[in-house]
Amino acid sequence: MCKKLLLSFLVVFGLVNVNSNLHGAVVVGELLFNAIILALEVAQEEIPNPSSPNPTPSTNSSSAGSNITQTTLPQPCAGVCGDANTVANAFVPLSIPDRLDALTRASPVAYSGNTVSAFQTAREVAIVLDRQFQGAVRTDRMKKSVGADENPDIANYNPQTGFYIEPLGLSYSQKAVQGEFVDIGQPSFKSYSYGSGLGWVKVLKQKFVLELSGAYTHSNLHWSDDIGNSSWSSVYFAPFFGWFNTRAFANFMVMGGINFFKNDRKIKFSSIDRHAKSWFKSYDLLLRSSGGVRFNLWKKFWLQPEGALTFLTEFILGHKERGAGIFNLEVNSRNVYILQPTADLRFIQEFNSPKFYYAPSLYFGWLANILLKKDTVSSRFHELANSTPFDIHGYYKTANQFVVGAEFYALHINKILITTNFEANIFDRANIFKLKAKLEWLY
Repeated sequence: MCKKLLLSFLVVFGLVNVNSNLHGAVVVGELLFNAIILALEVAQEEIPNPSSPNPTPSTNSSSAGSNITQTTLPQPCAGVCGDANTVANAFVPLSIPDRLDALTRASPVAYSGNTVSAFQTAREVAIVLDRQFQGAVRTDRMKKSVGADENPDIANYNPQTGFYIEPLGLSYSQKAVQGEFVDIGQPSFKSYSYGSGLGWVKVLKQKFVLELSGAYTHSNLHWSDDIGNSSWSSVYFAPFFGWFNTRAFANFMVMGGINFFKNDRKIKFSSIDRHAKSWFKSYDLLLRSSGGVRFNLWKKFWLQPEGALTFLTEFILGHKERGAGIFNLEVNSRNVYILQPTADLRFIQEFNSPKFYYAPSLYFGWLANILLKKDTVSSRFHELANSTPFDIHGYYKTANQFVVGAEFYALHINKILITTNFEANIFDRANIFKLKAKLEWLY
């Protein structure tokens, strides 16, 4: 593979002798990006012969020290033609490792980072809306664990409706994922998200919970090695239905979302320093079901095994970049499917006073981020009329992570409910840290 890759570069950029007819810088540009396609897909068994029936411009490419600037271009040569010549002149003097880096930057490799980061944000929003359900469960359990003689205010407490707001913040750092060059490997990145969920909750017959919720988040992502950055805003809406009793709970939610992305992809090598900018949208459809059972270990100390299954389909719309000349990509629409099972063990200690109920908890568990198919980004260099489409495979390996979290739940009888939560998902190439604080008015 490496020999063929290096040979393709040498052939295309005139560093070995070939029988070729070059039709000015337009063909130079075409050959440059055909080399990108070869480098990223390595799809052909033999190096293609870059020939053309068109008139042959004068070139000097008989030795490894030759420079493509010696190509005599047909006149006039402007626009895409001149841009291709500029790129070729900047590319040829580079070493082989620097060429590989340049070709990587020219590819759409960064776009897969948007996918996995947007999933983590959507999943966290779903948890915000999902765990709101726990308020009704804990209130019901609190009433049954406290007798009327011990605390009549708690025993007679029976809220039916609530309105809540829950700010959240998330930090996600992803290590580089190495692989065969056909999959190019993914650069490392860091992303930060913040926002808030809010909603209305109704308890029915002390057994069921109905909830209508929404959320807004904003995210910023920075790729390593100055590959670029991205920002996006997201809006979510989710109806929710749950069931509970003193020993178990189960629920199901459907969440829809829309993401508005702004990407700034940087192509920097030699004298080239360009920004390929794009604006595009994606749509989320998330299904989530969770449940658990509770066991009283000692007095007011509880063990709660719980699990959840989250499935996200992300519909990412196609778009065209601008601002980077012949490096501008036309990226095709694609769908991504991600499955995430989660299993936790939660330890809960309850306390109560005449007007307050407290329930701090610690939990530990496991989750897996499973891409059900490769996030394949298909694109072409749209300013080159005959540019061949090529595919880059994004993140696709399953990531198994350790979950550790702490939560503090406090209820002021007949007034408000406050919950704070910190959680870390760590190991297997990624670290995700999350912080949330909820305030709910009960009536």
